Amino acid sequence: MGHEFVAEVAAAGLGAEQWRPGMRVTSMPVLIDPAAPRGVRAIGYSAGIPGGYGEYVLLSAPLLLPVPEGLPDDVAALTEPCAVGLHAVRTSGLQRGERVLIMGAGPIGLMTLLWAKREGAGTVIVSEPSAARREMAARLGADTVVDPRTSDLRAMVDEQRGSPCGLIFECVGVAGTLQEAMELAPRGGRIVVVGACMTEDRTWPLVGIMKELSLRFVLGYTPEEFAEALQALGAGVIDPSPMITKRIGLEELATTFRNLADPAEGKVVVRPNG
Repeated sequence: MGHEFVAEVAAAGLGAEQWRPGMRVTSMPVLIDPAAPRGVRAIGYSAGIPGGYGEYVLLSAPLLLPVPEGLPDDVAALTEPCAVGLHAVRTSGLQRGERVLIMGAGPIGLMTLLWAKREGAGTVIVSEPSAARREMAARLGADTVVDPRTSDLRAMVDEQRGSPCGLIFECVGVAGTLQEAMELAPRGGRIVVVGACMTEDRTWPLVGIMKELSLRFVLGYTPEEFAEALQALGAGVIDPSPMITKRIGLEELATTFRNLADPAEGKVVVRPNG
């Protein structure tokens, strides 16, 4: 869809002359539109407002951010998912030294991992069925990585054994994982739902009632968090570059989309000019 991008200014409209041609920029993937219900329209989610796969992208000058000097384009293009992980962790109320479980090591789960470690989490367990993604999670700082199909994840976070994960990030987004998170959580546990399940799902509310669980659903990020994510990438305090597993040109786009069902793939960076 092209909603994660870094761009080069081609031309600036009236009142935006400070953005000179050739400057590297990124932006939240929205256009300011006072006539829209929420004052903005999303970039890259429809043919009406194409994203980074187009030759040109229309951006709102007040939302532009300069890419820090020395930050590679490939990494700057990851600002958007990086901000998603930041928002998830900040919303969670993570306590320094807290034991954390992250379900899912796709790009968002990995960004959540990076920010959880940055914000002072103690032991971070990542549950992921893909061996390639488990390896990536370990490279990015996970203390323990497990295959939920073959490992006794419940035993690892069992409060009766003195090692509960009071904070769980559900970053899978498929039916059944929210209920699983509720069953894994200890009494008084917090679950942050980051994964976007696109189908109807079912949970057993009594599990949450008996444990007095807190569920928090998160969406995107704030403008301030987006800017903070970019600065963190520029300073190198967050380094998601190991997540980039492939770099392609536009001619490879269709084939790559078909192959994205392979969970071994991380982030694929599209370089329109090769």
